[in-house]
Amino acid sequence: MTQNSDNPEIIDQIHELILEDRWIAAKSIAEQMGISRERVGSIIHEDLDMRKLSVKWVPKCLNTRSKTSMVPVI
Repeated sequence: MTQNSDNPEIIDQIHELILEDRWIAAKSIAEQMGISRERVGSIIHEDLDMRKLSVKWVPKCLNTRSKTSMVPVI
């Protein structure tokens, strides 16, 4: 985690919200947490190292097992 946020409890709460619903919008998280949309985005991208992929939050990097189990698209 980066030094972006000075409150690890907020980071943990945002992570829990994403794990409960991977399709949750950052705007919705911001409203629930009472913090800015920009701060939520920064926490998600920098502290949690996640990105939005087809409206679903996923880790940025695949692990080795995930890479080897990928099926090529023809």
